[in-house]
Amino acid sequence: MPRYLPLMLQRSPQTAREPVFNLPPVIVGSIVVLLAIGCAYAGLAAAARDFFRSTRAIRALNRTAGVVMASAAAFVIARE
Repeated sequence: MPRYLPLMLQRSPQTAREPVFNLPPVIVGSIVVLLAIGCAYAGLAAAARDFFRSTRAIRALNRTAGVVMASAAAFVIARE
């Protein structure tokens, strides 16, 4: 066993300047970005939920869905 190996295995004592959690900036940045995107997504979902409670919005949504389904049916019929 080499003489320097025990020295490499020893942990240096933590000083006051050394942080306990030494996370790389990439990890911290990723967490911040993911939290920001998640909060924005949740806010938009809450706004959409409030918007689609009105009868006018539900009627428009149903008409749009009907047009999409009719278009898909016409595409399938025209393709054959």
